[in-house]
Amino acid sequence: MSHTNDALTRMPSHEIQDVVIQSRDGVIRGRAQLIGYGSSRVEHHRDHVDGGREFASKSQRCSACRWNEVRIFKFTSVETGDCSHYLVHTLGLSIVPNEFTKCRTLWVSGGYEIVEVLTVRPRDGEVFLPGPAARALARAAELDESVRRAYVDRAVV
Repeated sequence: MSHTNDALTRMPSHEIQDVVIQSRDGVIRGRAQLIGYGSSRVEHHRDHVDGGREFASKSQRCSACRWNEVRIFKFTSVETGDCSHYLVHTLGLSIVPNEFTKCRTLWVSGGYEIVEVLTVRPRDGEVFLPGPAARALARAAELDESVRRAYVDRAVV
């Protein structure tokens, strides 16, 4: 199942395009620029293949079987052409049979809020940005001044 139209899958760009994004609540359509993308997916499977299993079990980690993707979109007002808001779209994907895609979409107003929604705050651990989120944020900082300020000023790495 595709969660964004093919033209917007991975490469951030300066191009504003028509987008179709699947969310938990339905479909989001609009004019947007993909400014950030990050993924934890790898090509080669880990330990489970040596044991003769095609897919990782629920307790095993394998980023070829299960991975996360983060996309940051900058939406544009149809009337003015100005940035009206940002959308952070996160996916938990799996090729393991009987597992499903987890999807989260959050509307935010600027770069500092993007950093905040991508930050993980474990109850008993140190606050951090997961790899895919950090990469999406870094790519977005290259294309957007609001995100760049927040990226440079962030307290979490």
